[in-house]
Amino acid sequence: GDTVTFHCSGVGNPPPAYVWISSSTKEVVGFTQNLTVTASPGTELDYVCRVFSDGFKPADSRPASLRILSRPDILTLSYKETPKGNLIHCSVKSDSKETKIVWLREGNPINVGEDNHEIIFTNDGTFHHSYLVFKSNQSEKVKYSCSASNEAGNVIQDAPLIFSDRHIIYILLPILVAIILVTTLVSIVVVIVKRMQQASVEKMEQAKKLQSAGLEGQPCLGFNNTNHGFVVGGLTPNVSWHNFNTISTVMAQASAQSNLATSSQK
Repeated sequence: GDTVTFHCSGVGNPPPAYVWISSSTKEVVGFTQNLTVTASPGTELDYVCRVFSDGFKPADSRPASLRILSRPDILTLSYKETPKGNLIHCSVKSDSKETKIVWLREGNPINVGEDNHEIIFTNDGTFHHSYLVFKSNQSEKVKYSCSASNEAGNVIQDAPLIFSDRHIIYILLPILVAIILVTTLVSIVVVIVKRMQQASVEKMEQAKKLQSAGLEGQPCLGFNNTNHGFVVGGLTPNVSWHNFNTISTVMAQASAQSNLATSSQK
């Protein structure tokens, strides 16, 4: 909410004209020698002063930046196990060069010499890193915190419990075993059901075959598609025309004899 004023000065005859431009949005934001803005996230930009003078090309100043200093932001706070030992890593984002990171143990600042810890700091501009290294095994019930501060204030965040990753594994392991068991049981049930269905189909096919075989063994009178006549006494359609002709001749002779007998009686 504070106001900030940028001043631009140029030399020319007649006196030059001034235009302020936002270097990020390329918008014109002022037409006077001084530019006054209210500090906010929307005005946290880079500004360029462009000077116009008759007979000369426009000249731009170097960018003037407006940055709002805010409290540090703790990006990550995690426990790690490394081959060289266990540690907690605290990563902080802060624009201030006066940023400080302090480690707390049960709410009190850690004394490196007495508490058997080692603290390592690194800085790459806006990002600040601090590593709390344990020189010996620590109790899982101890609470560690990372405190970051600058001119705008400070923030504190509790670190995860030591060996919490192992606790998660212990919780997830029974769940994983249960899932495997359920999946195995479902697979077994599916296999059993498929086998029962297959056996039922095989029994139905076998019953059809037996029924078909029983019908074929019985005498029948049907139409012989192959020999274009009727079959008698259970002869199959594959009986030759010779056999069929023989049967027809026998039947004709029997009929003739019957007619003769009838005529004699008369």
